[in-house]
Amino acid sequence: MKNTATASNAGEILVCWQRPCWGCASLQEDCCRLHHWYQLALSLGYSRPPPHLLFSSGAIAISVANPTDLVKVRLQAEGKLAPGVPRRYAGAMDAYAKIVRQEGFAALWTGLGPNVARNAIINAAELASYDQVKQTILKLPGFKDDVVTHLLSGLGAGFVAVCVGSPVDVVKSRMMGDSAYTSTLDCFVKTLKNDGPLAFYKGFLPNFARLGSWNVIMFLTLEQVQKMFVRKPGT
Repeated sequence: MKNTATASNAGEILVCWQRPCWGCASLQEDCCRLHHWYQLALSLGYSRPPPHLLFSSGAIAISVANPTDLVKVRLQAEGKLAPGVPRRYAGAMDAYAKIVRQEGFAALWTGLGPNVARNAIINAAELASYDQVKQTILKLPGFKDDVVTHLLSGLGAGFVAVCVGSPVDVVKSRMMGDSAYTSTLDCFVKTLKNDGPLAFYKGFLPNFARLGSWNVIMFLTLEQVQKMFVRKPGT
């Protein structure tokens, strides 16, 4: 049993590494491209970019990464089982194989709908809120366009993203971890009925810690790259 638990923990680490490898390249590229588009739209006098462009970023990345996300959720659920309770999976590769063998190849995309919605909503919230938070901070006395402002703006964007995306994130995780739900709506209704509205914000603080730090790193990096390589209008 100890060896099985160790293998399961190793599997969690593996899929947590795999998921950003599969999805992050597409996600980062789209995020950066859309952020540049957003800034260009603002400079041309538009209030906001078309919503379908903002929502495309998460949809592209998560369609590729969904199988690893599914395995990650299931292995993490097994890590919470009491000692002595038999595990379904011995590790990440075993989880992939058993899911395909027992549930079919298409089962690797269980929860794709709420997963795409979750990532699209979160990415849209991050991209749309970062510049707004940044401009608000720059209006305060003593702040200028520097690393401190970028850090606070990234945290603000992460907070907005968690507030908007947590309900869909909970539905996504529950659907991936429990095949008893028949649809996204079924999962949403049962969660609301059985656990109440606050259930959609379970894990808010660790989720904010993850997304907040992600946004700080992403936007700090983007701002520095812009300063080094992106020409400003008129230069």
